[in-house]
Amino acid sequence: MGEGESAVFPSPKERVRMKVNKVSYDALLGMYTKESENSKFLFDVRDKKRSKEEFREKLIADAVKYFPNDNAEDLADAIINNVLGYNIITSLIYDKEITDIKLYDYNHITIKKNGQRMSSDVTFDSEEEYDRFVSGVITRNKVNTSTQNAIQRFVDDSSIDGCILRFTLYTPFLTSDKKFKLVIRKSLLDFPEMEDLVNAKMLTPQMSDYLINQWTKGSILICGANACGKTTLLNALKERIPDNRSVLVIQQADELTTKRHPDMMFLHSFEGVGENAVRYDLKDLSIAGLTSDVDIFIIGEIKGAEASYLLNASYTGSQARSR
Repeated sequence: MGEGESAVFPSPKERVRMKVNKVSYDALLGMYTKESENSKFLFDVRDKKRSKEEFREKLIADAVKYFPNDNAEDLADAIINNVLGYNIITSLIYDKEITDIKLYDYNHITIKKNGQRMSSDVTFDSEEEYDRFVSGVITRNKVNTSTQNAIQRFVDDSSIDGCILRFTLYTPFLTSDKKFKLVIRKSLLDFPEMEDLVNAKMLTPQMSDYLINQWTKGSILICGANACGKTTLLNALKERIPDNRSVLVIQQADELTTKRHPDMMFLHSFEGVGENAVRYDLKDLSIAGLTSDVDIFIIGEIKGAEASYLLNASYTGSQARSR
C-alpha cells in the first residue's frame, strides 16, 4: 500500500444536500433554464452583470409566489447550487480544507481533506441523476466527449468564487464499468504564501529561508509525488519575485496565479477537440517565451518536449522555474 493510503477510508461529517420537493424544484428550475426573461436574468448572473444576491432574492420571490407550501430559501439555494455551483458537491468545493474530489459513481464520492483521503457522505439519489450532473458539467464547460476525446481536461475559473477548478473526465468509452469518472482539483486564488506554509508547520523557517535563497539564485526544478504540494510551493515562491523582474508563466491548466505582481504574464495551452486542428501545447508556448522580454520563465508542469525549452531558457540567461 502506497504512502498516504489507508485500508479504511474514514467518513467526514460533511453536510449532506438539503432535501427539497422535487416537483417544485424541477418547475422552478425550468422557469430559469428554458427560453424566457428569467433565463436571460440567469445569463446576466453568469456573465457577472447581475449579482448572485439579486438572483437569490428573485428565486425566493418566485418560490413564495408559485410554491407557497415549500421552503422558499431551500428551493432557491438548491437552484443556485445547480446552475451556478456544482449541485450537491458545491459544499465540498467551498470547504477550504478539501483539495481533491473524485466522483466514481452516484453513491461513491471520495475527497482529500487536510491531506487525508476519505469517503464523503454526499451522494446523488440515482445513476440517472449522476449522469445528468456529468452531462451538465460537460455542456457547461463546452467539452467534446466523442470517442476521440474520451479523456478530457478542462478548467472552470469563474463559477466558484475564490478558486479555480481543474477537471479530468474519463468517459464510459474507457472505464471498465462504463460509468463517467470525474476528478476535480481545487486551486485557491487566495493561496498560501511562504509565511503561511511556515505558520501551518508545512515548512520550518530554515527550510523556507533555504528555498527562497535557492529560488533567487537561479534556475530551479520542483519535484515530488502526485498531489504532494508542488503547485502550492511554486505559487508561494513565485510571490517572492521582485516587481522589477518580467515573468512569463506557461501551464496546461490555470492553476498558477499572482496576487500582486505587475509584470507577470500567464499563458495556457490549448488542445484542439474533434475536427479542430488548432492546438498550442506547452512546447509551442515555450518557444514563444524564448523570444519574449522575460527575466524569469516558469513552466507550470513539465510533461513532454517543453523540457528542452526550459533548459534553453536557462542557457539564454533567463531564470527558469518548473515543477
